[in-house]
Amino acid sequence: MRSKHDPHGHDPTVVSEEAFTKARRLLPLDFWRCLLVLLGERFEAAHGRLVRWRRFRLLALDGTSIKLSGWKRLAAFFGTAGNGKGKASPQARLVMLQFPRVRIPYRYELGPSRLSEKTLACRLIDHLVPNDLLLLDRGFWSYGIFWQIQRQGAFFGIRLFKTARLKTLRRLGWKDRLVRYTPSDRRWRQRGLAASMDLRLMEYQIKGFRPSAVVTNVLDPQVTTREDWVRLAVETEPGRRLDPGLYHRRWEIETTFFEMKISQGLKTSLRSRSPEGIGYEVAGHVLFYFLVRWMMVEAATRNGQDPLRLSFTQTLRELQDMSQTLITASLQRVRCVLLPRLLARIAQHTVSARPGRHYSRPHDTKVRITGSGKRRLPSKLPTDQPRVRTIRKKAA
Repeated sequence: MRSKHDPHGHDPTVVSEEAFTKARRLLPLDFWRCLLVLLGERFEAAHGRLVRWRRFRLLALDGTSIKLSGWKRLAAFFGTAGNGKGKASPQARLVMLQFPRVRIPYRYELGPSRLSEKTLACRLIDHLVPNDLLLLDRGFWSYGIFWQIQRQGAFFGIRLFKTARLKTLRRLGWKDRLVRYTPSDRRWRQRGLAASMDLRLMEYQIKGFRPSAVVTNVLDPQVTTREDWVRLAVETEPGRRLDPGLYHRRWEIETTFFEMKISQGLKTSLRSRSPEGIGYEVAGHVLFYFLVRWMMVEAATRNGQDPLRLSFTQTLRELQDMSQTLITASLQRVRCVLLPRLLARIAQHTVSARPGRHYSRPHDTKVRITGSGKRRLPSKLPTDQPRVRTIRKKAA
């Protein structure tokens, strides 16, 4: 007869939440960060070709916000932000470095919402090594960040910020030119940075989208051509596939945030009432996502598939279905029988590549009363529609 104080309760394969929380406190948060670093090094050693593009190690950087429970300790530490309904709730800020070709996290920073994504990004940039190529969202446009990346011996690609002062030096090709960026903010000179930086600007327009441009410090068009940066993946003929352009690989980190927050449950599963507990929970989610993605890479490699063409949601379901068997089986049975079976099942769930697809954001609705009737109208109309539209219902 098991004691009621046994942390396993009545099931030897399940640990109670209270026991897990107490055991978790015995390990500092830095342990989990170091574990992520160690696992990342082992992954690179095993699958280095999947994180590289030609001579570069390819990475993407972006951030997201995480809504927390409304406890006072969390609000005091992380800060609050409005939710559009006149209420403020605690929110943390998560910024991540990722290998976009496999959607595997490399490093991350979790901080209060009062810290900007740029501030947290500067901490992550220190982990770059020479010949890293970092893909950035336009929101990270910063002269200081550009110089920090360049001092690391690394390179970057970012979409053009409209107000940036760029002077054309010479043309390198069609819609491809060498420019000089001179920021108007004098604080960069006060910090000892040069007055300007030479960059490369490549203009492009995808059908159905507005004109845009990519800016990079990879200046030699022989190393990376304009087409390398801006093309989208297309199927030219059966069995032949053109890889997407470098910059459009950045969208993989957006998919990672969606999978972590929605499919994996990061958005709704954080229940700690202390900042330390939130740090532990986020670290657990990042590590779990890392391991699931590594499992998907193994499944894809064994079957000659692209790791990004496997379904993350179906992988979670397959793992959940086999979790009890994996926990109770012997190590030899797991290695020889269960793991190959699990990887084969994961490889069966594929998703099609659909580059360049665009979906409009859902519009909230509101009710306007006109005359004797009422109709439900979108509160936000498309830009090609009039902002005010009145619909009157005739009285019967």
